Amino acid sequence: MHDQGSWSDCPSGVVTEMARELRRRRQRTQLRPFMAAGLAFLLISVIGYGLTNRDTPVPRAALNCRDTIQLLAKYHAGSLDAVGASGVREHLSHCPKCRKYYDETFPSEVRNHSSVESRLLVAATHFRR
Repeated sequence: MHDQGSWSDCPSGVVTEMARELRRRRQRTQLRPFMAAGLAFLLISVIGYGLTNRDTPVPRAALNCRDTIQLLAKYHAGSLDAVGASGVREHLSHCPKCRKYYDETFPSEVRNHSSVESRLLVAATHFRR
């Protein structure tokens, strides 16, 4: 015979909460492979995208004649950033009108001197006209 006095009743909801926690653990365990596969797919996609697009040049708007003329003094002085200088060089290679203006404004002998001397010579040449 069992002694009824040694066993006490479980508090209300303890067994239910234990069963709920076991179900949650089982669900998480079952979902782990799917979560790992999704994470691996995401990682591979990001790496693949980075590798395929790293050599693609960033499209930028080509400079028009007006913008190029405004940037020529800075281009000549060497104070443009790499992107701006590249844009001016590209425009000058395709536009004979701006190239002629650049050659007249900054003659080749002026382009071979330092920027301070060249600016003084350009200013003097500009005032003679």
